[in-house]
Amino acid sequence: MKRYKLDCDPVQNGWVQSAVDEAGFRRQENLADDYETFGGGLEVLSKEELSNRTGARGYFGGLYCPTAGSIQPLSYTRELARTAIELGAQVFTESPIKTINQTSDGWSLKTDKEIEVSCGQVLICTNGYTDKLVPGLAQKLIPIRSVLMASEPLSEELRAEILPNQVTFVDKRRLILYFRYDRDGRLCVGDHGPMRDVFYPNDYKAVTRRAIKVFPKLADLKWDYKWGGRIAMTRSHLPFITQPKPGLTAGMGCNGRGVGMSTLMGINLAKSAIANMKGEERPLLDFPVTRPKSYPFHSFHPLGVKVGIAWAAFRDELQERRAQA
Repeated sequence: MKRYKLDCDPVQNGWVQSAVDEAGFRRQENLADDYETFGGGLEVLSKEELSNRTGARGYFGGLYCPTAGSIQPLSYTRELARTAIELGAQVFTESPIKTINQTSDGWSLKTDKEIEVSCGQVLICTNGYTDKLVPGLAQKLIPIRSVLMASEPLSEELRAEILPNQVTFVDKRRLILYFRYDRDGRLCVGDHGPMRDVFYPNDYKAVTRRAIKVFPKLADLKWDYKWGGRIAMTRSHLPFITQPKPGLTAGMGCNGRGVGMSTLMGINLAKSAIANMKGEERPLLDFPVTRPKSYPFHSFHPLGVKVGIAWAAFRDELQERRAQA
């Protein structure tokens, strides 16, 4: 971001992950130990320390990463596109590829308007929007919908109590809830959504209730903006790079951590494509090239996700009640 002066509202005031009970807190302690082994710097927070850093109540403790923060994801995406164009790349919007065929010297792709493109390397980076374009690839992923809201700008008094100093906050349960501020002082909060791509007002009731439960003073706040989209889950809970055929490479499956993971994934995919074009051996990548496992009975995933979310919500509620007993 500094190198290319990306205008995406970066805030690097730390990131807090909460634990609702002792078992979750012990896992976080182990995670902090693992990070320490590799030179990381995660600070374990007591109940009181977590409350002081976030203003949240009702947690057993948590973790604090002082070097982390947040950005505006859409602005970041647009700024990456701007920078790429300035460096000579061509970007075509509203041009979905409908067919892809291997030729004697590379690949032939056609858009929905029957425009044909010939190339030597193809990168598939469709993540939660992966379809049947590459046979078998969609079965490696489960698309989950995430919904988000942005409030009216908070008063200075509320901002001093709720996530003071613009720290980013994650309620780490089976169903994750996350908070950050934007540049206008709006509080942005995200949660899981329905298994469809059209969202309605009722779809945001659950995330509103959860947000108010963490920060009761949000009860009278207006929520000015609401939106949503897809994330992609994998069986390993890790992103992957795979190469179905020579010259055809896919990188995806960020499991809800796409802002950081996709940035690193893009660098690795570019290195791989450049090496392939030059006929060089593939360089050592941060992501190994693998054959990720498919989800069995993938066509039934909408039903499976609904059942899974309901079961996760029940277990989260039970866990919280036990912690408060």
